[in-house]
Amino acid sequence: MRAWNVVGKYPIYTDGKITHTEITLATLSGSYGTFTERVIGDQTDKTNNELIELARDAYFKSEYADKAMPEAVQKVDELSRKTTEYEKTIDQMQEAIDKSEKIAQITTATLNELIGVVYPDDEPTDGDTEGITDETTKEN
Repeated sequence: MRAWNVVGKYPIYTDGKITHTEITLATLSGSYGTFTERVIGDQTDKTNNELIELARDAYFKSEYADKAMPEAVQKVDELSRKTTEYEKTIDQMQEAIDKSEKIAQITTATLNELIGVVYPDDEPTDGDTEGITDETTKEN
């Protein structure tokens, strides 16, 4: 990676206020190169390292947006596809839950009917022995 040096930082005024700062960088290593980037705000009090990062970030965003944009669109498309898949899965899960609830209702109703057959309402209560035969008491 190239080493950079700040060779200029120039405030840009609009209506008497600093709105941008132009940062000019030159390489210290590798082949010679320079570039100037305009960043938002008054950056003149920043350190050289901070200015280098600001200028490099601005350069990257301006020069590589055409490469980064398709990648971002691809990621959005992928997220959209996954969201659609998750929605389908959620719908399937909801259908399974609904079926389970219906099965539970049918099972409960069936059990209640069976309980009604096995233990009819006219069954004697505790202490009431009327209607119990000798065979029933011998079994208990």
